[in-house]
Amino acid sequence: ARQTQGSNIGQSMFADCMATRMGSYEDSVQKEKQRMFDKMFANVGTDSPHLLELGVGAGPNMHMYKDRVHKVTGVDANSHMEKYAYDNAQTAGVNLDFVVGDAQRLPFPDNSFDCAVVTHVLCSVENPSATLREISRVLKPGGTFLFWEHVRAKDDQPILKMQQDMLDPLQQVFFQGCHLNRDSLAAVRNCEGFAKVDAEEKYIGDRILLSPHAIGLAHKA
Repeated sequence: ARQTQGSNIGQSMFADCMATRMGSYEDSVQKEKQRMFDKMFANVGTDSPHLLELGVGAGPNMHMYKDRVHKVTGVDANSHMEKYAYDNAQTAGVNLDFVVGDAQRLPFPDNSFDCAVVTHVLCSVENPSATLREISRVLKPGGTFLFWEHVRAKDDQPILKMQQDMLDPLQQVFFQGCHLNRDSLAAVRNCEGFAKVDAEEKYIGDRILLSPHAIGLAHKA
């Protein structure tokens, strides 16, 4: 679809925000993220995998791939993320191919990638189920999918849950369609393309509204 000047400016501002304002969050979850990425790479059946990252954004995960991948193909709908992603890839010494595209209609053949990653993506896509089907389609048999998603609070945090529901419309306006209250873990578990899902639910990070997380690995048969 053709972007208007207003939407183009909004995407540029959002890209700058993601590149410059998320450092404290990344620092606060660094150890947990490192643990999950280590688990993913331990499950990949090659020493030099081709990795797909959907919603690659400004490339905050690039340092996780240093000396561990042959190539990263990063897909993002926001073209303004490209310069930031390449900067982070260059700093990490990672071979990145940035592709402007739609996570729900990936421009790749079946069985193309050894592993796939999303971090804070299923909260924003229009159709999480379609996105997950596409991830499963382009993963090779036996491929591993790492998901790291902020989700709706559980019943043990009723006030936080209410705050998320109340602020969700504003979150969508100011953060490019991001939802505060999605149950992304249910979407992963319901995706028929994955034979096994190993997941954890926990409160982590320095952003209260985003602190409920669902993280884990899904495995293609």
